[in-house]
Amino acid sequence: MNKTLKLALGMVLSIGILGSAIAQDQFPDVPENHWAYEALANMKRNGLLVGYPDGLFRGGRPATRYEMAVAIHATYQHLKNITDGLQSQIDDLKKPGSPVDLGPIRDALEALQRDVNSMKGWGDDINNLKRMAATFEKELASMGVDVEAMKKDLKDLNDRVTKLEKNALPITVHGDVNFFIQAGKGTSGRFGLGTDGQLVGGTTENATRASGLLDGLSVFHEANLKIAGTNEEGPKWHAVLTIGNMLNGYGNTVMATAAGGSRNDEAVTDFGFRRLVAEFDESLLGQSFGAKIGRMGYKISPYIYMAPDTNPYFNSAYDKGEWTMDGALLGFNFGSAKFNVLLGRTNGRNTSAGTELSGVTAGALGAGAPGVVGYGPSLLAADTTFGAHLNLPLGENGGVDLAYLIHSGNTPAGVPAVDNVHVFGGDLKYNFGAIALNAGYSQSNVYVGKRNVLNKNNFAWHLMANYETERWGLGAGYREIQRHFAAAGDWGRIGTWWNPTDVKGFHVAGHFDFSDNLTLNARAEFLSGIGKNNIQTFNGSGVFFNGLRTSDKVDSYKIDLNYNMSNGWNAMLGGEFVDFRPTGATSRATQRWYTLGLGYNLSEYASLRLMWQISDAEAKTTGLWAAPGNATGRFSGNLITTQLSIKF
Repeated sequence: MNKTLKLALGMVLSIGILGSAIAQDQFPDVPENHWAYEALANMKRNGLLVGYPDGLFRGGRPATRYEMAVAIHATYQHLKNITDGLQSQIDDLKKPGSPVDLGPIRDALEALQRDVNSMKGWGDDINNLKRMAATFEKELASMGVDVEAMKKDLKDLNDRVTKLEKNALPITVHGDVNFFIQAGKGTSGRFGLGTDGQLVGGTTENATRASGLLDGLSVFHEANLKIAGTNEEGPKWHAVLTIGNMLNGYGNTVMATAAGGSRNDEAVTDFGFRRLVAEFDESLLGQSFGAKIGRMGYKISPYIYMAPDTNPYFNSAYDKGEWTMDGALLGFNFGSAKFNVLLGRTNGRNTSAGTELSGVTAGALGAGAPGVVGYGPSLLAADTTFGAHLNLPLGENGGVDLAYLIHSGNTPAGVPAVDNVHVFGGDLKYNFGAIALNAGYSQSNVYVGKRNVLNKNNFAWHLMANYETERWGLGAGYREIQRHFAAAGDWGRIGTWWNPTDVKGFHVAGHFDFSDNLTLNARAEFLSGIGKNNIQTFNGSGVFFNGLRTSDKVDSYKIDLNYNMSNGWNAMLGGEFVDFRPTGATSRATQRWYTLGLGYNLSEYASLRLMWQISDAEAKTTGLWAAPGNATGRFSGNLITTQLSIKF
């Protein structure tokens, strides 16, 4: 709106070419490649510029005083219509007892806020319009315009704008509040097993003792306050402050490995900044760029750089796969291509109680097979991350992401003492009509200082094709994740095995929409070991890595049915089935989950979610596919969760 007024005053009143209107989209004598084409079109749509009776603009002809008066009156009317409309909206919102719902009110308030913010810069324009009205008073009067009333309206408008400028709030506040309740109970004196790898049914005081449903009751709360500056010039900034008792690992990227683990609401109420960012646009050597400085989130792709959501039971607005970083991000645009350079601290970003907010880890180095609990067999805590990320569009149908990252640790870990991991690779996405292709390759090299000590069996690649119709879709793919692949990524889970490595195999997925409200989703994956045992030499000594054999198999199936009801309710019924079948029947393990979910939209800004999950798992031996803590035997139980979310 402010932009339209400036165009009107700067062009219409300066050029002053106005006359009787003949409605058409644009003036025939203004070519599309003219610098003022869009501006003239916008002003014509707003009624500020109408042209001559023959439909032409005639930009080279000087304006008469009468035409200038018409321009002034059109601009004044446009201003008056805007302000009258704002006042009418405000009056409607103030009416007591109006039977209105919250949705339109919020939309109206947001629109009003945008309009009010845009009015802050009207002061000079209104003063210019007042001077022009006085200069062309005679011509305006001859048109039947009440010039005195016009002057009074402009003065009143100027007073209102001045008042707005003095009393405008410097910040906006939005966010969400969440309440999360869960209770678990084992059956037949056993523990259950969650998909996050934690045991279900322990008491809050003694997680190793099976309990009743209420003994393990936990009540969590969390509030996220998003605060942003409203300044229109200079650097922009925003912050997200999180307060609650879920930051002790349960609502974060940390996964507990002990029975009961972080399922404990007796943690202290904690707080910390998830985000605290300033951003601005500058230029360097003639090249424009955008910069972000502070605490921010960043991700690239699952096999290169992405934070896993290790809490599948709690829905958060911040489960976006972004790692938290304190540092700087520089973004350069080269046409449609985008090039980002990032550098920051990615560990030790703690809350007031000392809880890690980021915890980037890389470096899958160590003997033996990966455990099923925790997020991958990672070893090195990445204190700093430095890298570059290039996004290159391929027309309108796809694009390529290329990246090179260096994760460095202040505390070397492993044998030998690994202190940095380099991850590089790329992802391709492209649509061939109804077929979507997704492919990628990524590699991780482990270093001690400048010496590459692990550069074998350390890559991953994947290929997926999807076919979509109006009612159904079908996809198939293949992936291979080598034994020592060590990106700080999130490439999924197989049962309680998060970010699996040393596997390869096919997967298929599909969905069918029975109606607009009823959808069936299904996925299956069939993996086997890669079958490579090798000796990696460090400083003259050999370390043996025992990988999975090609005869070791893992099959995974997921299916769910979703139904959206017209009264605000929605329901989900699902099942997940995993069979670990290594060579030798005695080491076989199975995991089963049956889930019923209900959701209800209390309003446009509040929702309630209920979930009941039955688990049934059995591990015949310790080792790779045992339960947390290398526990064997049968695991069965019930987990019930409730989440209330309110946005503001």
